[in-house]
Amino acid sequence: TAPPPMLVGFALTPPPPIARPCGVALTPRCGSPHASGLLRRLRSPEVSLVAGGSLLLALVVNRLATEELLNSQSRADLIATVGPVLLMLDGLSNLAITPAEPEPVSLAGGVAVDWLDPVVSGDAR
Repeated sequence: TAPPPMLVGFALTPPPPIARPCGVALTPRCGSPHASGLLRRLRSPEVSLVAGGSLLLALVVNRLATEELLNSQSRADLIATVGPVLLMLDGLSNLAITPAEPEPVSLAGGVAVDWLDPVVSGDAR
């Protein structure tokens, strides 16, 4: 059977691999190990918090240093605060915070409470 007239001369083939200067083929999904390490460090929560805080500080300084505030600058400042705030929220959500272990506290007044649920097995008591 003949192919449909619109597909004459075209073939669906994957794109050729990208060649690096050293001659090693590089597929689009993998990259330099140094680049991935750099990207991982740039995506760290600490860097996100510092970058977002710095950008917000730059916006505040710019706003305070401007003598005549225009409506367009107010709108631009509102829009520009979205990026740093989202960057800081992303950093806070990725920050690994571990709670402190609570210390056991004895009850005041000398009242002893030895209540256990009867459903609890003997090993768990």
